[in-house]
Amino acid sequence: MRITRSMALALLCAAATNTCAAAFTDGSFESLALADGQQRMVDNASPKSTLDGWTSSGRVVVRDSLATDPRPATDGDNLVFMNNGGSLSQTFDTVAGLVYTVSFDYSKNKGVASVLVDGSVAEMLGGGVVQGMQAAPGFAFVASGAQTTLSFVAQMAQSNGGIGRLYLDDVVVAAPVPENGGAAMLSAGVLLLGLLFRRRIG
Repeated sequence: MRITRSMALALLCAAATNTCAAAFTDGSFESLALADGQQRMVDNASPKSTLDGWTSSGRVVVRDSLATDPRPATDGDNLVFMNNGGSLSQTFDTVAGLVYTVSFDYSKNKGVASVLVDGSVAEMLGGGVVQGMQAAPGFAFVASGAQTTLSFVAQMAQSNGGIGRLYLDDVVVAAPVPENGGAAMLSAGVLLLGLLFRRRIG
């Protein structure tokens, strides 16, 4: 049987469906360089105050935390915190029908916070004050299209007043791990393209 370029590319495309990784970026908020202990409000309109991939609304602050902070960063130097009504969101590439997992570290003082996927609540962070940074339970979602939007929202404080604040760090969106069949198809496609190239120069 004659090997064609279209056959090799078909194998590569089939494999890519299983191995496509989400183009999620800067889950540790390190793209904004700050001095030790410095903090800066995120401003989507200012290149010096933006976070790669993220869009903010309301009061969202990046802080280069110190080891002595009551809520230190858990991955790298920076973390973010957002006050009442503040939100942070990122839209990234996904493959419809595939399952992705989301994990992050957080802390909060009052009120509740929510995590949304494409506008629907995927996880609620309720209860009382969370002292220090801790790992959230995390969750999984099935992508509904070629892009997905992940959002974190700090909701209003409890009725006893005060500022509701959500602290966030080490946000990770894990793409599907290629199955054995997908990896095999990918290897086969690369091998066939290599054979075609050798035939052309031979």
